[in-house]
Amino acid sequence: MKGGALLLDVGHERGDGWRDRTGRNETNLFLKHQLDMGDAGRLTVTATWVDTRQQLAGELPVDSRGELINLPGGREANWNEDNAGFYKRMATATATYERDLADGLVATTKLHIRQALTSALQGFANEYDPSAGSVTFTGFRVDGNTVTGYGEQQLSWTHGPWQVLGGISAEQVRAHHTEHWTGQLDDTYYYGEQRSILTGQNIDTDAWVTDTQLNAYGRERAYAAYLQVDRTFGPVTLDVGGRYDYFERHVLYGDTTSGGPNGTITPGGTAYDDNAHFSPKASVTWKVTPEVSAYVAYGQGFSAAFGPLWSFRSRQTGLNPELADNVEAGVKGDAFGGLLSGSVTVYRLQRHDLLQVVEVNGVPQTFNTGEQLSQGVELAGSARLDSLVPHLSADVTYGYTEAYWLDDRFVESDTLIQRDFTGKRVQGVPRHTGSVALNQGIPALGLSGKLWVEMFGDYAYDSQNSRVSGGYALWNTTWTWTPPHQDTVDLSLTVRNLFDRKVNLIEADDNGPLGAFPQPPRQILGTVKVRF
Repeated sequence: MKGGALLLDVGHERGDGWRDRTGRNETNLFLKHQLDMGDAGRLTVTATWVDTRQQLAGELPVDSRGELINLPGGREANWNEDNAGFYKRMATATATYERDLADGLVATTKLHIRQALTSALQGFANEYDPSAGSVTFTGFRVDGNTVTGYGEQQLSWTHGPWQVLGGISAEQVRAHHTEHWTGQLDDTYYYGEQRSILTGQNIDTDAWVTDTQLNAYGRERAYAAYLQVDRTFGPVTLDVGGRYDYFERHVLYGDTTSGGPNGTITPGGTAYDDNAHFSPKASVTWKVTPEVSAYVAYGQGFSAAFGPLWSFRSRQTGLNPELADNVEAGVKGDAFGGLLSGSVTVYRLQRHDLLQVVEVNGVPQTFNTGEQLSQGVELAGSARLDSLVPHLSADVTYGYTEAYWLDDRFVESDTLIQRDFTGKRVQGVPRHTGSVALNQGIPALGLSGKLWVEMFGDYAYDSQNSRVSGGYALWNTTWTWTPPHQDTVDLSLTVRNLFDRKVNLIEADDNGPLGAFPQPPRQILGTVKVRF
C-alpha cells in the first residue's frame, strides 16, 4: 500500500432568525478517507451526518394586490402552528473503488446507502378575512423514514481519439410516511386552526380533531444502463450516448381516519405501477481556435411522475413519464492571454407529457396532457483588472428566460372548476436575472473580499398571471482574513442584503394571491474556520 489520506470536517451553525420562529440549529460531520493500494486500485470512503432543526414562520396575509395586510408584529410576526418547523437527521456512507484493468481501461464500483428521518410541521395558509378577527391556517404534520441503497458499476476506456463510458446501476428506496391533520373539521374549516390577531392565542381548540390521513409504506426500485462514446476528428469532437431506465413503485397503505376518535375509518390498500424509458443524448464540439470553442447539444430527460406517496394511491397505470427535450448551442473562450473570458449559450427546453387532472363523467382522472416551453439565452464573463488595481477581477452573468405553457388545461378535482392557463407565463420564473461581482485580494494583509449584486426581473406569481412581482436587486459583500504566515485559521464576515431591501415572495393559488413570505433584511454573519 502506498498510503492514504484522511479528512475530517465538522461544522455547527446556530441562529435565532430574524422573524418569530425562524431560528436554525444545524450540525454537520464529514469524513473522507482515500487509500492508494498500488496495482490493487484506489479506494475512497466517505461518511456524513447532518442534524438540522429549522423553525418555520408562516405566510403573512395579503390583499388582492399581493400587498401585506397590516397585522400586529408586522413583517417579523409569525402566524403558524406553534411548533412549525423542519427537522432532519441523515446519515450517509459511500465507497468508491477504482482499478486499472488495462492500459486506458478503468473500472469504477460505487456503493452508497443513506437513511433520513424527517419531520415537517407547517400550517397551510387560508384566505384572510379581516372581519373575522383571526388568521386561519390548516394544521399539518408529515413524518418520514427513508432508506436508500444505490450501486453502480462503470467502465471507462480511452484509446487515442476514442473515449467510451458505460455502466449499470440499481437503486432501492424504502419509505414510511405518515401525515396528521389537526384543526376544526366542519362545513367552514378543513382542519382549520384560528389564531386571534388581538391576543395571538389559538381559538376554539376544544373543537380541534387530529386525523391520520396517510400511513404508507413504499418501495421504489430503479435499474439503469448507459453508454456514451466520444470520438475526436481533429478540432471536432462528437459525443453520442443514451440511457435506459426501468422503475417501479409498490405502496402499502394503512387505514386512515376522518373526524377524530369517533369519526370514519377508511380501509387501506395497495398501489403498483412501473415504466421504462430510453433517453438519448448527442453533442458536437468544435475547437475553432486554441482560445475559442463552439458546441451544439441535444439531451432528453424524464421524471417517473410517480409523485409523493399520498398522490400515488389513486395512480392510474398506463401513464407515461414526464419528458423534457433540451437543445442548446454555445460559444466560449478567452482573449488577451486570459484577461477576458466568457460564454454565450442559447437553449430551448420543452417539457411534455406533464400530468394534468381532468374530470371525466364526474370522476377526476390523470392524463399526460400538459406541455411547457422555456427558451432563452445565458451570458457569463470574467475580467482580470490587475492593470487597474492589483489583484482585482470582475464577474458578470445575465440570463433571459421566456417560460410559458403550451398546454395547461384541467379541471380542479375538489372544486370542479375548469382551468385553462395555456399561453400564460410559468409562475415564479423571472424574464431577466443577472449578477455583477468585484473580487479584490490584498495578499500582504491576508485579505480577500467580494462585493456582488444579484438582480431579478419581474415574474408572474400566480397561474393566471393576474399579478406581477420582482424587479429588485440585492447587494452583498464578504471578506475573509487569513493571518499572514499561517494557514490554520480563517475569519470571515459576510453581509447579505447590504442595503436592507424589503422583499416579499408571494404565494398564490389559481384564484390569485394567498400569502407572502417576507425575505430576510440585512444579515451579518461571522465565521471562524480552524484547520488542524
